[in-house]
Amino acid sequence: MARETDHIQLANRNEAALQFLLSSNGTSHPEWIATVAFYKALQLVDAAYRNRTGRSNHDHASRNRVVKKQPFPRALNRSYRALWAASTVARYLHDNTTDTDYSSFVDYMPDEQVVAELVQHRLHDVEQIVMQMLPEELRVTIDQTRVN
Repeated sequence: MARETDHIQLANRNEAALQFLLSSNGTSHPEWIATVAFYKALQLVDAAYRNRTGRSNHDHASRNRVVKKQPFPRALNRSYRALWAASTVARYLHDNTTDTDYSSFVDYMPDEQVVAELVQHRLHDVEQIVMQMLPEELRVTIDQTRVN
């Protein structure tokens, strides 16, 4: 079973990938920015859940249910679900929340909104909420230094 630090290390690797994508012109790969931002958020949520409950999540459905409940604040659910929906459209061109199909990711979210909405707003919210849920020694290990 993965420890909180394992989830944070993986979140930091996702942050490094996100930084690479953003440094190479953030609108060049909006689908991957959405996907990597979501997976960083997923790892942070898993770290917080493991820290609070001693348990782990192993699939999206159970994680989505858990994020709706305590000990997670509603604001975390809103931002996490927005990242999940965007990554689903990015990967499958289908929004499970609204049951809508798209012919391209840009039909879902224009390129110029991806960084502002998904990274600077939604992922940032998840990072801030999760950091408040974790003990200080784990907070300082979360990498949030990104190129914007």
